[in-house]
This record gives sequence, structure tokens and C-alpha cells, in this order.
Amino acid sequence: MAKRKPTLTRAEKLLRADGSLCVTFVNTEQRQALESYDHLLAWAIESNALDPADARRLAATVVKVPGLAAGAVRRARTLGARLERVLLALAAGDPPAAADLKAFNRYLRQAMAASESQRQNVDLG
Repeated sequence: MAKRKPTLTRAEKLLRADGSLCVTFVNTEQRQALESYDHLLAWAIESNALDPADARRLAATVVKVPGLAAGAVRRARTLGARLERVLLALAAGDPPAAADLKAFNRYLRQAMAASESQRQNVDLG
């Protein structure tokens, strides 16, 4: 008799979904615990969130600023935990915790502001 595959909950299916960068990040954060800045950059390259040239530029920048790499890894871990709670709540049909949404929206605003700042610093001439 063939073994039946276990039935996955909606939350488990969501967290196993492929293609969504935030879901991929949550899965990576859970599996590998993002031990270092180099590991974070490697994940970003592998997931096509960052190209290798930009990763090399970031790696060169963080060595010049003490604590910058550790702070980035700490923020990534915190963001991963918050994203996991938001996604699990949504998958279960529950509203995410207000504190998690507020923090996620703060991260999003900061990322968008940084992205806009980078765009303005690009020489288009």
C-alpha cells in the first residue's frame, strides 16, 4: 500500500510557495538563520534580489563602517520573523498583529525611501 502524503495546512502551503521574494526570505530565514552579512548577500544574489556587482559594492562598504553588517543581519532576522507571523496569520484567515504590520510598513517605507534616494543619485546624463 502506498504511503499517503501528509496534508499540508494553508499556512504550510503558503510558506512553501515559490516565487514570492518575501516568502522565499521567510523560508530562508527559518532554514539557515542568516548567520552573517556574507550569507545575507549570498541569499540576495541567489534569489535575484541583488546582482553580484551590487553585492560586492555593499560588501566593500560595510567593512568601512563598524557595526553596519551586524545591524543589517539583525534587521533581516527581525524582518523575517515579522513576515513569518504576518504570512501565517493571513494563511490562517486571521488578521496579522497590528505591531507586526506597523513594523513591516516601517521597513517598507525605509526601503522605498532608500530606493528613491539611490535612483536620484544615478547619473542619467
